[in-house]
Amino acid sequence: MLNQKICFVDISELSYSLNSLYNQVLPRPQLDLIYLASALAQRNNHVTVLCERDDISETPGLRFAPLPLDAERFWQESDFDVVVCLDSLDGANSIRPYLPETTPLVLWSHLQARHITMMPLQHQAVRQAWTAFVFESTYLTRSYQELYKLPRERCNYRWPTIVRTLRKRFTSSDQLAKLHEGPLTMAFCADPSHGLAQALELFSEIKQELPELQLNVFLKPGFEPELASEQHQELIKRCRELTDVTVFDSEPWPSYVEKLLRCHVVCHPLAFMDPGLSELIDPLAAGCLTVACEHEGLHEICREHPIWVTPDPAEDFFTRYSAAVLKLLQDIKEKPDEMLSRSFSQIAWLNTHYTWDLRVWEWESLFFKLVEDPPAIQTAEQAQPTV
Repeated sequence: MLNQKICFVDISELSYSLNSLYNQVLPRPQLDLIYLASALAQRNNHVTVLCERDDISETPGLRFAPLPLDAERFWQESDFDVVVCLDSLDGANSIRPYLPETTPLVLWSHLQARHITMMPLQHQAVRQAWTAFVFESTYLTRSYQELYKLPRERCNYRWPTIVRTLRKRFTSSDQLAKLHEGPLTMAFCADPSHGLAQALELFSEIKQELPELQLNVFLKPGFEPELASEQHQELIKRCRELTDVTVFDSEPWPSYVEKLLRCHVVCHPLAFMDPGLSELIDPLAAGCLTVACEHEGLHEICREHPIWVTPDPAEDFFTRYSAAVLKLLQDIKEKPDEMLSRSFSQIAWLNTHYTWDLRVWEWESLFFKLVEDPPAIQTAEQAQPTV
C-alpha cells in the first residue's frame, strides 16, 4: 500500500464518474481509466480524475472533478505525486510548465504511433515534457520508439484488460455450455471500417454450408454511427435489413459483454488494424473462438488461442480466412465438447493474465519507481525522426 496521490487528466470532452461504468456508453480508454483509478483507490491511494465535468463526485479515495479553469494556479498549488494524461499530448503545454520539476508527468496512449494526435512527439521539446510513456504492448512500445526515437528507459507497456464483469464469470464449463445452447452464432465486434464488409460477405458464403448460422454485429461502445462514413452507414443499414443478422447498438461495457457470452465465434478478418487488442480482448474473454490474421502485435497477447491465418499470399487471404472460419464453425457443431473445452481454456487464460488485479500493482509499481527513481530526461537534441 503506497498511499500515493495520483491524478489522471482526460481532455476528451467526456463527462463521467465511477457509476458511468454501468450507465454510460464510454470509449475503451475511458473505461480503462475508470477501472484503473478505482483499483488504485481500493489500494489506499488518493486518486483524482479530471475530465469535462461541472461538479465534483467523490467516493473514498477517488475524486472526479472538473478540468481546472486556471491551469497555472491549479498545478502550481497541487501536491500530486504523479500526473497521467490520457491519449493526449496537451499536457506538455498546459501542465508541465506549471508542475513542480520533480512531479512525474506520464503519457498513457491507447493510440497507434502514427495517429495524428501523437505526431507532435516528433519534436524534442514535446518528448522532453514527459517523464514516462505507457503503451498497451511491447509491439506498440517498439513502434513509438522507432518512429519518435523515444528513450527506451522512459517507455513502458501495460497489457490490456478484460471488462471486470467477465472476471471469474464461470466456475465450470457447464455454465458456458448453457449459454451456448442457442443457434450457432458469429459475432463482429470491431469498428465497421475494420472489416464489416468482409465479415458480411463471409457470413453470406458460410450460410450456404451452415443455413442455421446467425451473425451478431456489435457497434462497440464509443462508436458514433452519425460520424461514420456514408459507406459504412449504408453497410450498417444493410445489416439491419438482413435476415439472421442482428445489429446491437452501443451499450455500457457490462451489458455489451453479456451478449457476447452467447456467441460462438468472433469474426474479425482485419484484426491487425487493432494491435492494442481493444476490439478482441473481451470476445476472447467471453469464450468466443476466433480466426485471426497472424500479426506480431496480436500474437504477443493472444498466444496460441486464436486460429492463425498467415497474411501472405495476400491474394487469397480472405479465401483462406473464410475456409478457416467455416471449419471452426463445423468443428463447434460436430465436436461440441472439444470446442467447449477450448473456449473454457481461453477464458481461463484471459482471466489469469489480463485483469486489473494484475495491472493495478504494475501501475502502482511504475508510479513508485517514477517518484523514487525517475529516468533521466535527455537535454541534448537528438536527430529528428522521420514521420
